[in-house]
Amino acid sequence: MAKKLNEPLPFKALKQFPEKTWGLCDKCVELKQQMGWNDCCILPIAGGMAVAGEIGMNPAGDGYKVAALYAWRRYKEIYSFDHDLAEMLEAQADVEMDIPIEILFQLPYPCVFIQHRSDAGFFAHFEHDVNNSQVEFRMWMITESGDVNLPLILHIEKQYTVSEAVDKGVEEAMKRSTPDHDFLIGQMLDDIKQRAAELIQYVLYICADNSQREENPEQKKFTRRTDESEKKPKDVFREIRKWDVGFRIGSQIRRMKADRHDQSEAPARTYQKGSKKAPHARRGHWHHYWIGKHETDERKLILKWVAPIFINGDEGDNIATIHPVK
Repeated sequence: MAKKLNEPLPFKALKQFPEKTWGLCDKCVELKQQMGWNDCCILPIAGGMAVAGEIGMNPAGDGYKVAALYAWRRYKEIYSFDHDLAEMLEAQADVEMDIPIEILFQLPYPCVFIQHRSDAGFFAHFEHDVNNSQVEFRMWMITESGDVNLPLILHIEKQYTVSEAVDKGVEEAMKRSTPDHDFLIGQMLDDIKQRAAELIQYVLYICADNSQREENPEQKKFTRRTDESEKKPKDVFREIRKWDVGFRIGSQIRRMKADRHDQSEAPARTYQKGSKKAPHARRGHWHHYWIGKHETDERKLILKWVAPIFINGDEGDNIATIHPVK
């Protein structure tokens, strides 16, 4: 008997909605030219709310889910992060992200699913608010146990940095709190902001010029993608493409951790005034710059992840420079 593949989290989320949901979404998308929403958005949440109401579900509570799932099922891209790299990325979430918000438009697809833990992941996608033409970036997390969090929202304005977009999005989310979402009202603003800052690290890594990702060899055996499958998806395993993100660098991180542990077990060394500091780690961070002529199509924002540095440790402790895998 053939080995049964584990059902990915997005497929479990899709099953919450009847099959007719997606045909109704198709009809909404036919209105795109008339409504004029941004090309980065597959289906606005307003359309998702209309569909949710049509199938007898809660427009306010289910509309954003319909929009995210409809956008994801077109391409079915899953990015699975190495757990040690994930820890390092989240550890740098409190560092100011002065990266221009335009970097998010370098996400390879309008919607992706990011598996940042073995039992949880989140959809990352673009939204166009048809009421005010505001373009947003949304992150909606789901778990194996079925827990669903409200989407975290970043407002995209040309002059914003990523940090400013996070701040603005959290402020707006608090304003939109309703009696249906009492738990959000009770949460501390800083806690929500911290979670948004943590999750956006994964998105930034995917957008980075030196990100390390390779197609998952097991899923690659099954993946069969065509233009027809994107236009009329059947929601089967062969339509999924899965990427292993940072697994080679994760291996380096684990070796570095092991070396640091060995050093901590060694006899203590005394560091007198004027001598070099005791071994310690400098967290990873982002570096960005522009290339190409101003106000031309050649102009491009380049983002790179600078790996953590282990200072004053033994030679070979630090993570090697990672080059992009094309």
